[in-house]
Amino acid sequence: MAPKIPFAAKMNFNAFQVRRYKRANRKVSVVLQERTKHLGKKSEVVSVKPGRARNHLIPQKLAKYATEENVEKALKEKEERDVSEEEEEEHLDEDEEKKVRLFYNISFFSRIEKTRACV
Repeated sequence: MAPKIPFAAKMNFNAFQVRRYKRANRKVSVVLQERTKHLGKKSEVVSVKPGRARNHLIPQKLAKYATEENVEKALKEKEERDVSEEEEEEHLDEDEEKKVRLFYNISFFSRIEKTRACV
């Protein structure tokens, strides 16, 4: 098997360009605490540039660094939220069925009244 050659070496970069390339492509994993536009939903683990995490997301408490503890908590919250959403959907389905039955009953009786009025 051939040894892996870093991308920077393939491009014939000098030492300064290699360092700059590595710094430009760094990413940090964070766990979102709230839904964030252009990033994702609550409890998702996303990769962002270190400056965005350090200067924007963490000070405003929109995210936390993705440590083992934080990731485990996020996964538990996500599972709980998914279960509660499924239960809510089932409950909504029952409500929709009741509304549909009520609508058809009302429309059925209104037709009967219209026909009686005509006769």
